[in-house]
Amino acid sequence: MSARSSSKIAIELVILCCDSSALIKLLLTEPGSDQMHQASIAAEAIVEVSQGLVETAGRFVDAFALRRYDSVQLAAAHQLHVNAEQPVVFASHDRRLTQAAQLLQLEVLP
Repeated sequence: MSARSSSKIAIELVILCCDSSALIKLLLTEPGSDQMHQASIAAEAIVEVSQGLVETAGRFVDAFALRRYDSVQLAAAHQLHVNAEQPVVFASHDRRLTQAAQLLQLEVLP
């Protein structure tokens, strides 16, 4: 085995779902910015907004007392969590949205 092949590093892909309070930390230096930069390095996903996603978001508005836009973000993250083959991490600095994500068994970026 060559030295080159023994130095391979395994990278685990993660889906990172962020709300605007988490994304702003990528643009501004504030508490939590370093953590967001590290989490965002290997994360990438696109979620299609379908009728089913919108209906789920509507249920989340009532169930978790969320704003409509927040509930769409949560519904998208939940859909990924249920259907993705890789881990999904949810990032938000909104207390109510984070609590709802935890209730849905999503891993939440601390």
